Amino acid sequence: MLQTAIDDFDSTGCTVKMNKYITGFIMTQMTATKGIKKHGELAVAALLAEFQQVHDMSVFEGMDPTLLTKEQKCSAL
Repeated sequence: MLQTAIDDFDSTGCTVKMNKYITGFIMTQMTATKGIKKHGELAVAALLAEFQQVHDMSVFEGMDPTLLTKEQKCSAL
């Protein structure tokens, strides 16, 4: 795909395919399971550090579901 994007840019000067390739490459993410299989304990340590940071910065807060309206419950799903 990259070669196609490069060829298109070389022949037409158009960057659309190149931008799509770069965006797709950058936005590709790996699941935790795949990351652990590929990188082992280093991935586990990185995941735990990320989870700790989310916790320390109070990114999420628990809510009592009995205090939510039906619309709030539906939008949470």
